[in-house]
Amino acid sequence: GKRLVSQTVLPELYKNLDRLSDPNNTETPEQFARSIMDAQGIDSLYAANAAEEALQPVIAQFTNRVGEAKAKRTATQNRDDLSDSIYEISQR
Repeated sequence: GKRLVSQTVLPELYKNLDRLSDPNNTETPEQFARSIMDAQGIDSLYAANAAEEALQPVIAQFTNRVGEAKAKRTATQNRDDLSDSIYEISQR
């Protein structure tokens, strides 16, 4: 279970960081991580418990990372929008 999180879920989260941190994206890192876990189909209760235990800190850490990236992208977009608005007003 722990190996599944570190070798499957974590790399997929990082591959999808750009998509998950898109300000228009509504899927949370937790939803995405759980969909990966569900697709793996863990049969053993022990493995499922170990995976859940390993998944919680990964989700927490990655949610923070996505939040920071999303805030940065939103600020950049807002700045670009303001610049565009100022330019349009100055052209009138």
